[in-house]
Amino acid sequence: MLEVGSKAPDFVLPNQLRRIVQLSTYRGKSSVVLYFFPHDNTRLGLRGALAFRDSHASFRELGTLVCGISVDSIETHRDFARKHQLPFNLLMDLEHEVHGWYGVGRRFFVLPARVSFLIDLEGVVRHRCRASLDPGKHVQQNLQAARALAGAGKG
Repeated sequence: MLEVGSKAPDFVLPNQLRRIVQLSTYRGKSSVVLYFFPHDNTRLGLRGALAFRDSHASFRELGTLVCGISVDSIETHRDFARKHQLPFNLLMDLEHEVHGWYGVGRRFFVLPARVSFLIDLEGVVRHRCRASLDPGKHVQQNLQAARALAGAGKG
C-alpha cells in the first residue's frame, strides 16, 4: 500500500457526470481526500458516502476536495450520487488500475477495501487511513489530518 510521504500516482478517470478528472489538476490548488470504497448501493458504501457528504462543508472550508473511487459504472455512480445528494466526485476504476497503483486490495478477498489518502498541494500523501467498520470515525480521522495539513500550510 502507498506509504505516507510517497508521491500520489496521477490518474485520469471519469466521474459520475462523465467528466474527466485528473488528480494532478488539483496540485497547487487544493488538497484531496481520495477514498476507495467497496460499491455504490451497499451498506458499507452508503454509510461511507453519507459520512463524507455530511462533512463535505468542513472539508471545503479546509481547502480539501473529496473524491470517491470504486469499480462501479458511471451510471451506477450517477444514480447513487443523485439519490443521496453526494456533492463530490465519484470516480470509475472498472479495471482496478488506480486501486493497484495505490495498493488498495480486496477485503475478505471479495470487496475492494475501504482506504483513504490525504494528498497535499504538492501531490504527496500526507495521511493514510484504512477504514474500520465505522465510516464516521474514518471521516473524522481524515478531517483531523486535513486540519493539521491546513494549519501547517499557514505557518
